[in-house]
Amino acid sequence: LTRLQNAKTALPGADLYVAMENGLFEVECSDEKSSLMGFDLAWVAMEDKDGKRSFAHSAGIEMPSSAIAVSKESGFSKTSGGEVARVAGTSGFSVDPQDPHAYLTSGSCPREDLLIGALRIAWGQLDKSGSLVT
Repeated sequence: LTRLQNAKTALPGADLYVAMENGLFEVECSDEKSSLMGFDLAWVAMEDKDGKRSFAHSAGIEMPSSAIAVSKESGFSKTSGGEVARVAGTSGFSVDPQDPHAYLTSGSCPREDLLIGALRIAWGQLDKSGSLVT
């Protein structure tokens, strides 16, 4: 919610505030291959001028455990996306470190599409006039 508060501070009185943040989320896995799986996903927070809020997240893209390890070992000064881009580059692939999602999904789900999906969900929940959802 820090980004949402920063937006409100930067532009008081706006009709709508939107904040987005990507992050790594680890999920316990019960198979023999791995005990934890890491996913990159985005959270979106919206607040209208009346203070009504909504939250949504994107679909999560599984990140290679080696990329997550590099990010953790650097104290998160290096991103897992940057590590995916670096490793892919050694094989001749050009990967945007801000959008490893496209590379990891063979072009099916670039980061922009994932963010748009989360934004649409948050907007739909905020603008729920006539809905059963309160």
